[in-house]
Amino acid sequence: MLVECICDSCWIQECTENELEDFPRRMRDWLFNIMREMADRRELSPHFLQLEREAERTADETKRAGTAAVWKFCDLDSQPNDRSVRVSIH
Repeated sequence: MLVECICDSCWIQECTENELEDFPRRMRDWLFNIMREMADRRELSPHFLQLEREAERTADETKRAGTAAVWKFCDLDSQPNDRSVRVSIH
């Protein structure tokens, strides 16, 4: 799939099969890295700061990815706080 930009000179190339297969891992790593950065800046609640630090000390990639996924879900579940995430299109 090619995505056309507004200008004619920029194109996003089609992903290779290896890149597509590696995408879920890269997204897990990216999300955990965002959580780590926010922890370093002390921008997480104390609860999630503790969870991030615990996940940081483990070599278990599943725990690290799960911690980041739960954190982000809870971050998105804000108005109303009902364990459900909605997309509002205006």
